[in-house]
Amino acid sequence: MPATGPFEPMEAVDNFLEQLDDCQKNELVGRALKQSNAEQWSSLLRATASERHGPRTVRCCDMSGRTVELKVKPFQTLFTVKQELLKLADEFLPRIDKKREVRQAKLYHAEVELPDHMLGSMLPEQISVVYKKDHKLVESDSDASFEFYCSDRDY
Repeated sequence: MPATGPFEPMEAVDNFLEQLDDCQKNELVGRALKQSNAEQWSSLLRATASERHGPRTVRCCDMSGRTVELKVKPFQTLFTVKQELLKLADEFLPRIDKKREVRQAKLYHAEVELPDHMLGSMLPEQISVVYKKDHKLVESDSDASFEFYCSDRDY
């Protein structure tokens, strides 16, 4: 029978941790802290909420070094931040043929891509932006309801 609990071999623990994404790791630690020390958990929660309960300024840096500062509301999703960045990008990125191409943005902190559902209150102070141009592939000219995107390049 395999060992369990605090006597688990480190290799098994490392294997378990490798299978978790950052969100799951954060939740695991948060739940463990809440169970073991509810007072400390509550104190950390209140301290974090007091720092992040209002609008914040987030710096968005692209690969060319261009930086944009956005005011982000606490419950605003990263998806809406992307939409704002794409509107601003139209001013300085090469034009695209909107009938055949679409511009997308991917947002990162360190090398981790941030999910669209992330809330503004959870964003780091600075994020990296990668703009991408994709080709729209339409099944037929008469039926534009079937659109597909083919990745062209990052810029």
